[in-house]
Amino acid sequence: MSTKFHRIGALSALTSLAGLLLFASSAQAFSLTGENTLSIGGRAKFNTSTGYLDFAGLDKNGKPTFEPSDGTKTGIAVVTPASTGRFGSLAFSRVTLKDLTLDKALDTDLWSYNGDPVSAFLSVNSSTVSFQLSKFDLTRDSNGSWIASVAGIFEDTELPGTGQFDPNEDNLFASSANGASYSFDIEEVPTPALLPGLLGMGVTALRKRRSEEENAAA
Repeated sequence: MSTKFHRIGALSALTSLAGLLLFASSAQAFSLTGENTLSIGGRAKFNTSTGYLDFAGLDKNGKPTFEPSDGTKTGIAVVTPASTGRFGSLAFSRVTLKDLTLDKALDTDLWSYNGDPVSAFLSVNSSTVSFQLSKFDLTRDSNGSWIASVAGIFEDTELPGTGQFDPNEDNLFASSANGASYSFDIEEVPTPALLPGLLGMGVTALRKRRSEEENAAA
């Protein structure tokens, strides 16, 4: 295949991913520490009757597709520039997600994933970043707003991650054939075993700063 066709293919892929970015929220990413947050955007729809959460794929024209027409049980998204830390360099990379089936708690507006951990539930195609999902609790409040809390492990570092999935158009998420855009932010959380080291680094940095300030004042 000629270089020209390689360039055309790459341009087409980038155009499709840029289209997904248009659906991503401009809101500040979910964050606990402000470090190492993976932020992605895409499109999804939810069936309240079956509990099926369908992440959109893309057809050959770059338009979102859903089950059963795409027949993949997966969807794609894109890493947004809101990502921080080790994920910051992955902005605009393509992401693959696995669709989920959630169970509804009796007489509530809570749907939860109750199966085994999902390996590579989310993976960034251009890197080794992969997230194993263990928790996905989706709720709808009295105003019809949807939000999900998420937890699992980043498989490339074996560090836990926690975050939230937030549909941007709540009125379309469970009612429109085209679903709704979403923001999905997961932060890598240091384990307790690492915290003493991090605290020690912080104390050392603080002492150094104070020493520099004292020397400057002298």
